[in-house]
Amino acid sequence: MTNCFTHQKGERLVAGKGLFAKQFDMCMTWFKTDERAILVSFSKPYWRLNDLAFFIVKKGNPDKFDPRNITGEQLGFLFGHSSSPVCLRTSRNVIGAEDFPDQKAVFIDAQARVESKHYDKLKVKAFFIYTIEGFFNADELENVGEPIHCGGGGELHGVTRKDNELPWFDDTLTKMKEDGRYYDLCRKTEERHGGKPACV
Repeated sequence: MTNCFTHQKGERLVAGKGLFAKQFDMCMTWFKTDERAILVSFSKPYWRLNDLAFFIVKKGNPDKFDPRNITGEQLGFLFGHSSSPVCLRTSRNVIGAEDFPDQKAVFIDAQARVESKHYDKLKVKAFFIYTIEGFFNADELENVGEPIHCGGGGELHGVTRKDNELPWFDDTLTKMKEDGRYYDLCRKTEERHGGKPACV
């Protein structure tokens, strides 16, 4: 994942070496955000996913983290995710969010599963991440406070270098929607795997 986007402490989002070193042409399943759009180009959306990010704390919130006021707090994030300090600063309902400093952001690997051990090790009371299954240990942790949209409406795109936009991808997706093949794949996905595919 960090071959597509990553962060470093005290720095903003950067494009990953895999994409910019031309190891591959497109990264799939990314939310479109203003921060990312500076760096890369986006395909047409092909999927939709919940884009609500929450503060995640230890069960029972033993560290007494206040999701309404984060002034002075150091917070945890996942490398490259759009649930980032930039998104957090868009909140007008959390005191201290608008001026949250990069120096107070601590990042762990994007493939890591957030667990209670990370909190003491990194000296944070909360992580700011999506509540998507697999991102955190729900047996040890829980979300608190109100959610914040961090994914540009939840539509997922492929991302490319700006000098290699791959117009064939958009053309093919458009044709598949027009002739029904895209929606047929959605139907088959629902039949085989259950649930409601988030087609767009």
